[in-house]
Amino acid sequence: MNIKRLTAFLIAALMALSLAACSNGGNGAGTFDDAEDDPNEVKTGFAVISEVRTDEADPGSIYKRSFVSTVAAVIVDTDGRIVKAKVDVMEINADLENNGGVVENPKTRMEQGAEYNYLGETALQSPWCDQLAAVEEFAQGKTAKEFSDSFDYFSGITYDEELLTKCDIDVGCEVKAIAQAANDARALGADDKNELKLAITAKNFEPEEEGDFLAYRMEYATVTMDKDGVITSCIVDESEAKCGIIDGEYAEFPGIYDTKRQMGTQYGMKDVSPIGAEWDEQAKALEYFAAGKTPDELLASVGSDNVTTDADLITTCTIEINEMVDNIIKAADK
Repeated sequence: MNIKRLTAFLIAALMALSLAACSNGGNGAGTFDDAEDDPNEVKTGFAVISEVRTDEADPGSIYKRSFVSTVAAVIVDTDGRIVKAKVDVMEINADLENNGGVVENPKTRMEQGAEYNYLGETALQSPWCDQLAAVEEFAQGKTAKEFSDSFDYFSGITYDEELLTKCDIDVGCEVKAIAQAANDARALGADDKNELKLAITAKNFEPEEEGDFLAYRMEYATVTMDKDGVITSCIVDESEAKCGIIDGEYAEFPGIYDTKRQMGTQYGMKDVSPIGAEWDEQAKALEYFAAGKTPDELLASVGSDNVTTDADLITTCTIEINEMVDNIIKAADK
């Protein structure tokens, strides 16, 4: 092993020691603690857990990694109970020996529906989407603790006998995301009768850093909508997963990584922003702007240069918003 690869290996090993796997209590879910926390208002919650994993079938492979984001959204009532829950997973299996690890137009597990092949893991032989739909329904009427306490911490399988007839797989990461979303829920304008929508979009991109990387950017969005198709609340986030490649092999160990929102000031946009605002602050400005608008009205505010054309929003959000808005609209259209 040459010095360059050894250095990358040691750095990756140190990074791995600081990361916790989803089932071991990692803190990959986002928080929105600057919003008003009024106990008398209905709240919207959102959480993301993003990981780079080894290939399940070939965990020792230096050519295979999986980019996985588990995303959950909830509406929580004034008693702190989950009214509605949505969960989905974007899983990109990137094999360097197959198209250089580039996967075009990846779909989430919910979008794949019955085509997502995992039936070897379940005695019920029912699709992942159906089993997770049962988990979403099971969450209704429960607090975050009541919900998470219904599942074994280590196996991720439910203790509830009725739910076990509909879901018999490890849903530990999905349960953690739903519970975190409920715990972090904030009053953003939603009503408990609103529809809850969730969307994830992913694509391969070229990082600005020097070196050889395989990278995927993921956009996350949840919206609540009233009966007239107006957005009542909105939360967005984004992550960029980057795996270094040396001599045609992955250099990094797997582990959890933060979204831009979870990074907060560590993302480092504030110093280069013309308005001196961090990424998460500008994303929140977009969220507040989206509330009260239809998807078409929101889309109309995006200019040809991908920044907003709205005179008020541009004072608090100068970043390119086209991909975030596209994903908000994708969620709204579901």
